[in-house]
Amino acid sequence: VLASGVLAAPEAKAGAVQRASWKGNVNVNGQAIETMIDVDLSGAKPVIDADLRTGMLDFSGLTARQRGAARAATAPDSEPIGTPLQSVDGTLKVSAASLGGTAMPLGNTEIAATLKDGVLTVSHFTGGLDGGTITLSGVIDGSQPSLSFDLKGEARGIDIARILRRQSGSNEIGSLIRIAVDGRLDA
Repeated sequence: VLASGVLAAPEAKAGAVQRASWKGNVNVNGQAIETMIDVDLSGAKPVIDADLRTGMLDFSGLTARQRGAARAATAPDSEPIGTPLQSVDGTLKVSAASLGGTAMPLGNTEIAATLKDGVLTVSHFTGGLDGGTITLSGVIDGSQPSLSFDLKGEARGIDIARILRRQSGSNEIGSLIRIAVDGRLDA
């Protein structure tokens, strides 16, 4: 990780930092991310507001080196799955021209979400997918011992043949009788 930018902590001279902000660029495993982060430490738990902008965000590049560390962490059942969501509040905005390292790469992706008391409210998630678009909004609730999802959205103009070719190399199915699948998905 390489970072360059400006850190502002107005109360630092007094010895007790209640607020801090940082604006700059972060380079994580070769991925440049323009970053603005505001942190408020004055309450019972930190409130972090982050705005991230990048041309390409590849999750496989971000997590590849951390797999060994993740295995060394505590057992997954040692605490409720939503605990990390409950330890901080804040907002997250992400804008990426291309989102990779996922099962289905997305383009022109924008995410806006708010986290409060373990409940992540996704006000909008949009992205281009195989010639079409996908939009989602809803809630991921980590305030209880089990994580719950309530997401709604739509898909428009997604090229089915392109998805099949990426997943299996061909848009044809069947062995004795070959059927070519084509068309666009609206859901």
